[in-house]
Amino acid sequence: QYFSSGIAKAEDGNLTDAVSLLEMAIYTDTTYVDAYLALGSVYNQQKKYQLAAEYYERAIKKDSVFTKAYKLSYANNLAGNGDFQKALAVINEYISDPKLSATGRKRAEDRKRNYEFAVEFEKKNAGKKYVFAPKNLGDGINSKYSEYFPSLTIDGNEFMITRKLSAINED
Repeated sequence: QYFSSGIAKAEDGNLTDAVSLLEMAIYTDTTYVDAYLALGSVYNQQKKYQLAAEYYERAIKKDSVFTKAYKLSYANNLAGNGDFQKALAVINEYISDPKLSATGRKRAEDRKRNYEFAVEFEKKNAGKKYVFAPKNLGDGINSKYSEYFPSLTIDGNEFMITRKLSAINED
């Protein structure tokens, strides 16, 4: 019941209550892998990437077979926290699954290129005290929603992003 209520709260956008309920689900049953995965997802939505990655790791430790499909989300949270080397290792493991769908493989390959770029950038700038420190650009860019596919218009004058407003609605 805690899990179901937590999922409902998350779907309604009440992430704080969702966290509390999902934590209760785990407290009630420490083997409840779905609750760990759901907490990882909720923390990701809150852009708390370190916590999200920790909950994905806990789920993976409890059931490495069931959680294979969540490795992409786990890698994304590692990258969100600036741990591109580990994210690259996880994404390579994810891609190695022969049963991975074509869509899943394409998403993973796109992410892999990003992670490889970040790892190479870090190597090339070793000793230069480079710090991965993303800056919040305000509500027009960084909102409570998931934002992705950043791009510039062809003339370079406008910056565009895709924002996921709900499970079926993007802006």
